[in-house]
Amino acid sequence: MFLATSVCVFADDVSLTLSSFVTFPKMTVTHSDITTISPETRILKPKISVDFANYTSATARIQYYIDGDSSKILYAPDEELTIYNNKEFFITLPKLEESNSYLDYRIRVIVKNDEGTVDELYYPEKTKSGEDVYITAVVTSSSTATVTEDEGGTVVYDDGDQESGSTSVTFEPGSVEGSGEITIEEISFEDFFSSFFPVSAYARSAAVKVAKSIAKADIDKNKFVKGYKVSSTGDVSINTYGYAEFSYGSETTSTKFDLLFSPISDGNTFEYISITKVDTSKKVVCCSLKDFGYYLIMSSSNLSDNDYRPAKRVRVKARIASGKYEGFRFGNLVEGDVVKIYNLNGRKIAELTNGFVWTGRKGTDNSGDWAESGTYVYQIKIKESGKIISGTIAFVW
Repeated sequence: MFLATSVCVFADDVSLTLSSFVTFPKMTVTHSDITTISPETRILKPKISVDFANYTSATARIQYYIDGDSSKILYAPDEELTIYNNKEFFITLPKLEESNSYLDYRIRVIVKNDEGTVDELYYPEKTKSGEDVYITAVVTSSSTATVTEDEGGTVVYDDGDQESGSTSVTFEPGSVEGSGEITIEEISFEDFFSSFFPVSAYARSAAVKVAKSIAKADIDKNKFVKGYKVSSTGDVSINTYGYAEFSYGSETTSTKFDLLFSPISDGNTFEYISITKVDTSKKVVCCSLKDFGYYLIMSSSNLSDNDYRPAKRVRVKARIASGKYEGFRFGNLVEGDVVKIYNLNGRKIAELTNGFVWTGRKGTDNSGDWAESGTYVYQIKIKESGKIISGTIAFVW
C-alpha cells in the first residue's frame, strides 16, 4: 500500500499533490472553488481535471450535503465517473429545491494501477487529523468587490456553472472617481420584465434605441440569454470606461449576440451597445463598460420567418382606437428594416420604418387616415440579410 508523504497547495488553480516513497507518483486535482450558485438555475457544475500520473485508471465523484445536514451525504453522478488523465470534465449536481439556500461539496478521486493498488484523493484535502473538508456554495444572485480610483478592481459573479463561465466587470486604475463597493447582480427574466418596462426584439447588430411602446408579448424567451445589473454602493462614479465580460451560459451555441444597456436612473429605455468580442470557449460577450446600469444579453441568431411576423393576424379598429389592442406588431425589426402594407389590388397604402406596429392607418408610420376594412398583404424587408417575408392580415371595422 502506498504511503502519502506530502500534500502541496498552490495559490492560483488550487491543487493537491499526493506522493509515495516507492514510485513517487504525482496525483493532482485541479479545480477552482465554487462559492456561489445562481437562484435561477440552482445548479452547481464544477470543472475538474486530474493528473493521476502512472496510475492506469481513475474515477471521480462529488460528495455533498445540503443546508448543513452532513448526516445526509449525497453523490453525483449516481455511478462513479470514469475520467481521463489531464482531461477537463464536468459533474452536474441535481438542481437544488427553492427552499435550499446552500450546499457543501468536495471531489473524491479513486485511482488504480496494474498491480491492483487503489488510492483515494480528496479535494479539498482532509485535515492532518483526518477530518473531512468541504467547500460551501451559497445560493445568491450577486457578488460585490471594492474598487478604488488608484488601483481599480474587478468584481466577479460565478453562477455555479463553470461550463458557462463567470461574469466580470473590470475597472482599470483611474476608471472611477473615489472608491466604494461595486456589485454585479444576475437578473431573472421574470423579475426583470415585471419590474421594468419590457424590451422587445433582439437587434441584429444595429445600434438603436428601444422605444417604450414595445410590448412584452414580443419577447421570445428562448432568445433571451441573461440579464445583469451593475451598481455602486459607495460614492463612486465612472471616470473612464472599464470593460465587462458577461457570461451567456451553456444554453445556447450561438456566436452572434446583442447587448442592451439602460442606466440605473432609467431602467425603461434601452440602447444597443457595441460588442468588442464574443468568446465561445469562455462563453462570454465582451464590451466596454457603458456605465452603471442594466445589461441584457440577447441571442440573435437562427431567427425564422415567423419570428418577424405579427402574432395576431386579425385586429379590430374599435379595439385599437380604444387602446384595447395595439395593432399588428412585427417582431425583431430594427432601424433600416421596412414593412410595407398593400391592399389586394397591389397598391401600397402604408409603410413602417420604426416602431413596427401597424395600427390600421395609412401613410408612413401610421401618419394617415384609417384604412378600409379588409384583407391586406404585408411585405417585410430585412436590411441586414436582404430577406423578403410576406403574409396576410385582416383589419376589421
